Amino acid sequence: MPAKKELLSSIKKRKQFLTVFLLSTCWYWYAPPLCGFAAEQVHTNSLENYLKTLRYDPIAFRYKLNCPLVDGQIGGKKCVFAVSTASMTKIDTSTGRRLKTLKDLGATMDDPFVGRLTNASVVIMDRLILDRIEFSNQPAELKPVDADFVHLPFEGMLGLDFLYRNFCLLDCASERLYVRGEKPSAAVSEALAETLSRSGFTNVTLRGHFSLALDARVNGQNIEMALHTGSTLSLLDASEAKRLDLQTLKRQRTGSLIPTERTFLTANIGKEGVHKTRIVKVNSLEVAGVSWQTLYFGVMNLKDAQAEDNEKSHFPQGTLASDTLAPQDALIDFATRKLWFARQTVPRKHGWD
Repeated sequence: MPAKKELLSSIKKRKQFLTVFLLSTCWYWYAPPLCGFAAEQVHTNSLENYLKTLRYDPIAFRYKLNCPLVDGQIGGKKCVFAVSTASMTKIDTSTGRRLKTLKDLGATMDDPFVGRLTNASVVIMDRLILDRIEFSNQPAELKPVDADFVHLPFEGMLGLDFLYRNFCLLDCASERLYVRGEKPSAAVSEALAETLSRSGFTNVTLRGHFSLALDARVNGQNIEMALHTGSTLSLLDASEAKRLDLQTLKRQRTGSLIPTERTFLTANIGKEGVHKTRIVKVNSLEVAGVSWQTLYFGVMNLKDAQAEDNEKSHFPQGTLASDTLAPQDALIDFATRKLWFARQTVPRKHGWD
């Protein structure tokens, strides 16, 4: 069953919270209770094998309420990571307390994504294992990973710095995070692009550095949106509701003839308090000329939902999360900063069916 129907079904059953993890900008809806490489046309079940020929290694992840989670180990200790396209890599203080900080090591680090790292709160994961793949000397911010009212199902976040540094490709539908030991050559990237194009995919270029933004049209109106894979529910800013002609979902209460809005509360990592969020129906969302029909988004003040360490940055008018991306067979190529998705949606089997 598509995620959207699953969402509506669960809405009818019980009161829920929309929890927004903002220290990492990982948003989570919580329901308590090569040169020689040639392009080819690939079927979806052979994509993984094809990527292996391009020297991409797969890491399996799973969805928990549409949040992609990867099982890992740090220094032999188990740790679950959320994959967030809108954050820096972070590790909870309790999990990472034994890790050495740059200050402890008396060192600095030159990172290709953020530049020179000198922050005393940055720790070094000298031996990080994700699935069966080992990484060395991966930096992460050491901060509390918690939120009001809820228990989070992960202790860390794999952020944009990790995804860029390891030339990742995120296959939202097939639940695979691909990593590569070195930057793909122009020939490899061109072969992959031609292969995806022949296989029925189109793409849009993503812009930004600490976020991944694209232009879209919601109900015929132009809007800027950012990718937020760590969020369970795609979101729109409350200030855009009237312009976008959004229809709030309502429910009929027993004993009343007046329908009420479906509303939720949001809680932010690293911040106190909650924010009201309502669920709306989007008739159409158009990206790169491809129209996706009948979607469901949360509406809230996205400025309230900004990470405390990124409050002065530009915030988008909306976000695209896995609940929207996976049914469109979305793949995010961090090496070329492109979002690929099916021209005509014929969803592959994934964890939401």
